[in-house]
Amino acid sequence: MTNIEIRIKGKYESLSEAEKKAADYFLKNPMDVVSMPVSTLAENSGVSSAAWIRLCKSIGYEGLKDL
Repeated sequence: MTNIEIRIKGKYESLSEAEKKAADYFLKNPMDVVSMPVSTLAENSGVSSAAWIRLCKSIGYEGLKDL
């Protein structure tokens, strides 16, 4: 399990519904996150780009690039 997965699981209950949806997508498709632009991630996961950024910040990163 990666550090990011540990952070997500540790904060999961405190995330918003949209952040949880992004987190679920990340946990099932971790390689997509490193290879896709945030707009594609948003479309594929069914949440906004802003939800992805909020998820990153909620687990202690500045944004998707920092993740």
